[in-house]
Amino acid sequence: LFNVYLKEDVLDTLGLPLTLRFGRIGHVEVQIPWNQLGRKAVIVKLELVHVLVYAKYQWEDEANERRLEAIKQAQLRVAEEKAEE
Repeated sequence: LFNVYLKEDVLDTLGLPLTLRFGRIGHVEVQIPWNQLGRKAVIVKLELVHVLVYAKYQWEDEANERRLEAIKQAQLRVAEEKAEE
C-alpha cells in the first residue's frame, strides 16, 4: 500500500492525551506466511511515517508539576536499577 492516510480518531482507542491532526504512511508492506500461520510471525513494515499530533487539553500548572515530578522519579528509578546492574 502507498500513501495511506490515517483517520483523525486512530489514537482515541489508545487512551493517549493526544489527538491526531494529520497522519500518512508512505509505504506499508505486510508479509503473511500463509502456509505457516500461527508458527511464523506476520511482519508489517512501515516506511515514511508522518504524523502531527497535539495535546487534547492544556495541563494546569499544578498538574504539570506533578506529572514532571513523576517522570523524574521514574527516570531516577531506572538510573538506580542500571547502576545496581
